Amino acid sequence: MPQHPKHMKSLGHLMALQRPTVWVDHFPVLEQLGEPPNPDKTLMVDIGGGFGQQSKALRSRCPNVEGKIIVQDMPQTLASAEPAEGVEFSEHDFFQPQPVKGAKFYYLRHVLHDWPDEQCVQILQQVIPAMAPESRILIDEVVIPVTGVPWQAAFMDLLMMESFASIERTRAEWEALMDKAGLKIIEEYYYDGKEQAILVVIPK
Repeated sequence: MPQHPKHMKSLGHLMALQRPTVWVDHFPVLEQLGEPPNPDKTLMVDIGGGFGQQSKALRSRCPNVEGKIIVQDMPQTLASAEPAEGVEFSEHDFFQPQPVKGAKFYYLRHVLHDWPDEQCVQILQQVIPAMAPESRILIDEVVIPVTGVPWQAAFMDLLMMESFASIERTRAEWEALMDKAGLKIIEEYYYDGKEQAILVVIPK
């Protein structure tokens, strides 16, 4: 896709439309913050965040929560992103070390399902050195049940396998992936009919 920058805007809109649900409506941001955020620190880094829809939603729904919100993605994607007050955009390749240190949340939405386990481990391990003790990785992804899989999730699983040699993962598969990366799941928040979840993750 980087070889075809004119298609990046269309891809970004498609990814936004696939699952338009706003994550912050299903996640207790204020409860998870603990201490009041510092305006000089980073509240959230939206890794591979595309046009920043989820970051803009966080800023809109929590206008009194201080701290920087930074959307990171490749330059071809950010070139089509519309600016928003209170949200910064920064070029970053998530296979490289995370440059923003000590953010409260490092948020990845529909990033890891594009990649097989080996690359997912690489992506996650670029974040760990940047984390402070109070930092959390938030993984917002499909968590497919072992039985009774909705047809939408089954279709996405086949699509990911064909397109990226990747898969949608079960709860056990997510846990095993985190273990490979040196991480562990400490909380989970399900939504969209229990098919989508925000996994709260910290280093082991």
